[in-house]
Parts: sequence; structure tokens; C-alpha cells
Amino acid sequence: MVLWRISATFADRPGIHFLGVTTVTLKFGWELAVVCAGLALLAVTLGTESGWQAYAVNALLVGALPAVTSYAIYRIIERVLPSHFFVYLVSNSFHQCQCCYYVQQLCSNRNRDHLRQLSD
Repeated sequence: MVLWRISATFADRPGIHFLGVTTVTLKFGWELAVVCAGLALLAVTLGTESGWQAYAVNALLVGALPAVTSYAIYRIIERVLPSHFFVYLVSNSFHQCQCCYYVQQLCSNRNRDHLRQLSD
């Protein structure tokens, strides 16, 4: 929980948890990454004043979506690029986390716009 709450962000940059979800996905698979992200989000929800109403949406946007995106990118890279440590390090860790962040931002912005239209 302490690591989840540490924010390594710089003005709208990806937080440490995106790196954590990507790391758990690469090490243990997307299924366990979704479970770990859900447990970490549960601990954060219990430890802060976050409402339970947003837990499901947060679990999808912060846990499931980055884990599934990371695994999909991993499978594409594994199939297309050669097996080399440098390719794995750059493609699967750096670019993969960056892609997960942009996919998550795209989905959360669309969700926010959709909710704003419903309230108007």
C-alpha cells in the first residue's frame, strides 16, 4: 500500500503503479496482475477517503486495462521482434508502460466526457 501511494509523477506523467502493473504482468501474467492491482486498489480505497462508488471504474482503468494492454503488447513483441535482452528491456518495459498509460488516459478521458454529457 505504501508503494502504491508513492507518486513518481511529474505534471501529468505516468505514476509508479503503471510500472508496477506492467512489471507484475511481465513477471506473473495478466491474470495475477489484475488480482494484485485490485488488492492494491482495495488497500488504497480503505486507507484513504476514496468512495466505494468509483472502485469498479478505478479497478478497470488502473488495474485491468493496463494489465491486458501490457500482455497484448508483450505477445505482439514476442511474435514480431527477435529474442534479445535489449529488445525486451526497451520494448516490453519502457514502451509498453508508455502505451498502457496512453490507453488508460484515452479511456478515462472518454469516460469523463461521457459522464459530463450525461449530467448536462
